[in-house]
Amino acid sequence: MKTVLRKYKIRSSVNLSVLLLSDLHARSADDAIRIAKEVRPDIITLAGDITETLGKTYHGHDESHDNSQGFRLMRECAKITKTFYALGNHEMRPSPENLQKILDTGIIFLDNSHTFITDRDGKTVC
Repeated sequence: MKTVLRKYKIRSSVNLSVLLLSDLHARSADDAIRIAKEVRPDIITLAGDITETLGKTYHGHDESHDNSQGFRLMRECAKITKTFYALGNHEMRPSPENLQKILDTGIIFLDNSHTFITDRDGKTVC
């Protein structure tokens, strides 16, 4: 399945370019990484289901499922720009080992937490 890029322009007083990626489900990260490098957004948001499962079991998968592409995407996005990641329904309750892998990628992990984002002009967005 090919990664699809859809562009939207939202009129706002905020000067910010956002790339939102979701539902990779452990598939190849090549297209998503290529798009992130081409677009060069101000921030990247990984909005869940970047891996297939991170915890004990989910729909017959277990934590030994190959999530290397999801972790690769996290690492590569963190090299490009500030990257935020929130768990999806397939990734609930990550094992301690997978939680450490997430934290080691360099992304900002949002799990029952929040952060403030500023635009290119230094204005706080949210």
